[in-house]
Amino acid sequence: MALDFARTAKFRDVEDLIVSQQRFIASMQGRDATFSTFSDERFDEAAFEAQLTAARMPTVICLHWIRKLKARYLSGDYAEALPASDNAKELLRISTVQLQMLDYFYYTALTVAALYENATADEQTRWRELLTAHREQLREWAETYPPTFADKYALVSAEIARLEGRDADALRLYEQAIHLAREHGFVQNEGLAHELAAQYCLARSLEAAGYAYLRNARNCYDRWGALGKVKQLNERYPRLHEGRLPSSTAATIGTPVGQLDVETVVKASQALSSEIVLDKLIEKLMRIAVEHAGAEGGSSSSCGATSRGSRRRPPPAPAGSRSRSNRQSSHHFISPNRRFIT
Repeated sequence: MALDFARTAKFRDVEDLIVSQQRFIASMQGRDATFSTFSDERFDEAAFEAQLTAARMPTVICLHWIRKLKARYLSGDYAEALPASDNAKELLRISTVQLQMLDYFYYTALTVAALYENATADEQTRWRELLTAHREQLREWAETYPPTFADKYALVSAEIARLEGRDADALRLYEQAIHLAREHGFVQNEGLAHELAAQYCLARSLEAAGYAYLRNARNCYDRWGALGKVKQLNERYPRLHEGRLPSSTAATIGTPVGQLDVETVVKASQALSSEIVLDKLIEKLMRIAVEHAGAEGGSSSSCGATSRGSRRRPPPAPAGSRSRSNRQSSHHFISPNRRFIT
């Protein structure tokens, strides 16, 4: 094995590179003492980090902090993810990290977005600048090569829209991040986009949509092999164990809201994100509900051509093909008094 060879050859830096990566994998797989640490009965995280001194190769140290940033963010320990990001930043310019630069910009932006609303005024001022800079870097990469970078840019943009209170933009961008990650095979990023979309919906009491997103997130993490993340979601959201959400006694058109299928929920969320005229929005949601009722009971013939003639919206376009007006709107950012500034 590579680790045995590095130890035999006394390549300490290579050995620590491999160990750090192994600890990240073990954490995602749920093999550590808890999901919030790299430590177990055979590995002491604090002792490992204590020997990452200035005398060691900067790249080794930088990569470890980026992995810890990623692991702590995914575990929800944002307060620990932030210092890991700060430690990595100090070493970026003197380290030979390339692909891992993406993880640094991506997960640092997501960490700051998660902490922003409970931060002090000074921290928010500093973090607005950081989020703008990291979003711009992701935008440049996404325009250069959308298959690798577009889903990350979309998800960070969604989190910024959430902070700014731009609900329609946030939903659209979460959906875009999900679609792009799925299209290009980033199952772990698809899972993360589903999870953040779920948190967004649940915070606004949109439980049917929120739990649909959560189930998709859990499935994505399971396919990735991150059983530690699957376990965390199951523990954090006990209702995920239920096959269906509890039925409503006041259900309309014969189907409880909690029993709407995933396709219906997604179509509803797309309607919310694309329609801003109230009359049109209500009409579109009613059509979706009627279609669902017809699919469940086969009794939608009374809806006539309205149900049969409806068409699905195409998936959101990749980041590189957005219109100029959309690109301009993505550069708004939240100010201390929640007004948009350019």
